[in-house]
Order: sequence, then C-alpha cells, then structure tokens
Amino acid sequence: NFDNTTGKITLKSDDFSLSLSAPETGADQLSVTVPTKHVDITGSYLRNGSIDDYQIKVGKDVNILTTPVYVGNQAKYGFGDSTTKDTLTIEPHIGVSTTYNKFTPFAEVGYSWKALSGSFTNFDRDASYMEIGTAYAVTEKFSLKASITDTRDKDFDNGDKEATIGAVIKF
Repeated sequence: NFDNTTGKITLKSDDFSLSLSAPETGADQLSVTVPTKHVDITGSYLRNGSIDDYQIKVGKDVNILTTPVYVGNQAKYGFGDSTTKDTLTIEPHIGVSTTYNKFTPFAEVGYSWKALSGSFTNFDRDASYMEIGTAYAVTEKFSLKASITDTRDKDFDNGDKEATIGAVIKF
C-alpha cells in the first residue's frame, strides 16, 4: 500500500545542495546540505499545514574498499510544533550501489534508535527501513531517480511504503 508518493527536486553543486520535497500528504520539506570531508550537514524545514518542524542532520557514507558496498551513520536532531519533546535519532545503514552505463541501481537498509529531550543518553529502538531504487543519468548535469522505501516499526511490523520520484540538477 503506497500511501505517500513524493516528488523531489534537488539542485546540487560541489559546495552545497538544495532539495524541495512535496509528499502526497501535503507536507513540504526544504533542505540545505553542506558536504565536508568528514561529515555532511543538513538543515531541514518541514511544513504540514500550520505545523512547522525542523531537523539538523549530520552523517556520512563510506565506501568499503573497491566494492559497491557502503556503510554510514546519521544523527538527527528534530524539534518543532509536532513534538512535545525534541528528539535525537541515530540511524546506521548499509547499502550497495553501482553504475551500469547510465543506470545506478541501489538498495539500502537501516535501523534507528531515538532519545527524547531530557534523556538524550537513553536511546530506545525506533524504526527500520529498506529502500530500493535506481538513478538514471539523462545528461552529465541532469539525472532522474525513483525509489521505494518500506519503513517498519521497531519490531519490523506495521509497514509503510512510499514511492519517491526525483530529479537532480547539477550546476
């Protein structure tokens, strides 16, 4: 059951990227990412009706030697109108991605632990996800991406599937 299809446009340079996502639910998300040598930093603004939320995320993916396998971790700090307490989420993941001609298929799985403000050292299991998709390089500066993400609760039950269609424009 795909109940939240998302459209996404990303403008990307060597110094930063700007993404705008518009899920079917009507919520909008604007994100700015600044990559650095050791960590990528993303700030996001999420608006759903009159509810404003914010997220600061740091993380990095690392390729494992010369294989198509990568591992990564993200730490996300979320706050705003929809939460009674600020959240800190840790989300390690592993994936595989390789390019065939103009196609780059990928698959990634991850699991998250979340802590609430006032108790940021007490992490509880939160959720898991699996994402499968592909990107297609139309030109050197323009690519399309399609993926399906299956998100589950901490016990791998109660799945939510989301399809995302996006475009990346490099400048």
